[in-house]
Amino acid sequence: MKQNIENNHEYVDLGLSVKWATCNVGASSPEEYGDYFAWGETEPKDIYNFETYKWYQLNNETKRFIIDKYNDKDNKMILESEDDAAHVKWGGSWRIPKYNEWFELTTKCTFEVETINGVSGYNVTSKINGNKIFLPFSGSKQYDCVQYKDKYGSYWINKAYYEPDYSESFDFNKSIIEIYMTPRYTGLSVRPVCE
Repeated sequence: MKQNIENNHEYVDLGLSVKWATCNVGASSPEEYGDYFAWGETEPKDIYNFETYKWYQLNNETKRFIIDKYNDKDNKMILESEDDAAHVKWGGSWRIPKYNEWFELTTKCTFEVETINGVSGYNVTSKINGNKIFLPFSGSKQYDCVQYKDKYGSYWINKAYYEPDYSESFDFNKSIIEIYMTPRYTGLSVRPVCE
């Protein structure tokens, strides 16, 4: 039987345009939350706020923080490989999913709330081949505190939002699944995909 492995990490073939990892970056099982990353950062950290965000720089004239990459000056909206936590941590063809890949997941799979080893999340089942992944309600991290753990799941999308302090995220709870705009300095989970 063929093992579904890309660069030492397991994936599930849901019959979609990409293969989905079985767990989050920093986790060793599907129900573990894994590490939290600010958008465009590749290392977890202790404090998540605008002062610790890698791409904020203090403008000495205005005394305000400004985004110095992925902004309206460089016109970069999509994460480059060196700023993609999934790619940096796992290598190979692993990366943070695109908007249309998350959208595809919601339209071609069913989402059912399940609890695995005491952790709530969505059991995501392909309508195409019946294969499954589990997305835990991992919450988000601001400052040094994880918020809404076991109530919400928040996962990064690889695209910046047109307002420079925000990027797109895939958010869900037990009744809502949506694409959301999240401050970039927030710590969210990363569920990688590969080609």
